[in-house]
Amino acid sequence: METMKTNGIDVGNSPDAENKNVIVINAPCPLALLYAPSYKAYYHQPLPKTMRALVPGGTSFDVQRTDDKTLVIQSKAPDIFSCDNVGPIHGAYVFRAGNLLLGKPRCKKGDRYDLGGLTVEVLESDASDLPSRVAFRFDTSLDSPDFHWLQYDRRTQSYQPFKIPASGQSVTLSGPRYVTLAKFLRQTFGMSRGKN
Repeated sequence: METMKTNGIDVGNSPDAENKNVIVINAPCPLALLYAPSYKAYYHQPLPKTMRALVPGGTSFDVQRTDDKTLVIQSKAPDIFSCDNVGPIHGAYVFRAGNLLLGKPRCKKGDRYDLGGLTVEVLESDASDLPSRVAFRFDTSLDSPDFHWLQYDRRTQSYQPFKIPASGQSVTLSGPRYVTLAKFLRQTFGMSRGKN
């Protein structure tokens, strides 16, 4: 059986990430990224200048580049903090709980947040006042060599480079896949079919 390692802290050891602004499009547990600098320091890896996560990615979403400096993320679910139905037991549920641990970020259309080098604007929110469509406007071009873009690849359970779409273009990133209880048990306990 193939063993998959989940590490939401290890954003990779890319030498070109040193002193760059690392932007993770879909960190399954953005809270875990708080430990990434310590992890990199411990393993003597180059440290980025900044590290940001845009959305948790517990559901599928579209990433559209509307101009040179702006990405708009639209959740396929009611809001960007949603988690798809991924089976009776799944790590995505734990990540969602962790993401909302500090409180639900209630927002209304038009709310803006200046984060220094990045302005986040809520374009749409759901009935629970959770954002469903959000614009991320950076102070510099998304193509700037100052940025190192990553996405969480659920197949490999690791962070991989993210290719920024061209202006006016979009890409869809998938949320976690549905896992049956039997498959979860096989993956977790190394059980193979036909064995008790």
